[in-house]
Amino acid sequence: MDIQSIRKEIDTIDEQILGLLSKRAEYALLIGKLKQQNALAIHSREREEQIISNIIVKNSGPLSHQDIRVIFQMIILVCRNLQSDDEKKNTGL
Repeated sequence: MDIQSIRKEIDTIDEQILGLLSKRAEYALLIGKLKQQNALAIHSREREEQIISNIIVKNSGPLSHQDIRVIFQMIILVCRNLQSDDEKKNTGL
């Protein structure tokens, strides 16, 4: 494979990642609505650690466990912010 072919594959993977992130964000918004309806806190440190631990166990590289932790912490943070923003919209804040 040449550089252009590899870059094309990376572009395809990036599009797939974007689609999966969007789908994850949609589910996070649904969970946020359910949390709001049930007066539950948006942030659950235990759940976030469970998510990250589950992913790290499945990680076989080449990214390090720390790399995976950082990536998923950011994904979780962004999704949590979506839930908070949605809650503010729904309460008029």
